Amino acid sequence: MTAVTVLIVDDQAPFRDVARLVVDMADGFAVVGEAAGGREAVAAAAELHPALVLMDMNMPDMDGF
Repeated sequence: MTAVTVLIVDDQAPFRDVARLVVDMADGFAVVGEAAGGREAVAAAAELHPALVLMDMNMPDMDGF
């Protein structure tokens, strides 16, 4: 079975750390990258092509909307 690839995006490192732990514990999911803001997330998504993006909606540089 191929894992669902996940990109984690949040401006707070502690949240990204916890989200990574949760995703890593879930069978069938694999974190392929992290980003600290919306602009970084756009670049990471273009490079990594994740199946799922777990994104904070309120970030200073570009929100999740």
